[in-house]
Amino acid sequence: MRTILIVIGILLLLSGGDLLKRGRGGKMTQQGCGTVLIGIILLIVGMVISPGVGESEITPTTPNDRVTPSVYPTVDTTRCTLGAVFQADVSVPDGTRIEAGQRFTKIWRIRNTGTCDWGEGYQLVFIGGDKMGDVKSVPVPETRVGEDTEVSVVLVAPAEEGTYRSNWRMCVNEDQCFGDVLYVKIASISGQ
Repeated sequence: MRTILIVIGILLLLSGGDLLKRGRGGKMTQQGCGTVLIGIILLIVGMVISPGVGESEITPTTPNDRVTPSVYPTVDTTRCTLGAVFQADVSVPDGTRIEAGQRFTKIWRIRNTGTCDWGEGYQLVFIGGDKMGDVKSVPVPETRVGEDTEVSVVLVAPAEEGTYRSNWRMCVNEDQCFGDVLYVKIASISGQ
């Protein structure tokens, strides 16, 4: 709503300015003045009101800041240093050829290098790249500081042939992403 009001206000200002120039003898027309006034009011209202449903004031600046909406329990991380380091591809090594449309399970081994154990609320989240299926996030098993865990995601090879890469990252509290970017890189191939 906010954006719509601002755009309409600007359009009215532009069209009203054109009407002002058309008055006889260089005088402003009543129609032009009214259009400009309405444009100014809509512009001010659009700038003052808060964002509506589906709009936000803050947009992510990097792919790693984007978190797919999900249900996150609140986890107190104020006394934590969050850390996650990639250890190994357990399944589907980079460049694996998979038939288009086929489901596959990608498994990564990661280490908790932070200062707090991972538990409920810690998730591996799709942050960008090529989407392979509908999975947006998966819960991470409870993992103590310094220990490794395996995290798996069920994905689908895209229908069109080509090379695809999907990027994932550890996140907590919906907006705190941390650690290495994990990815799966495959070649989707025709079944013929």
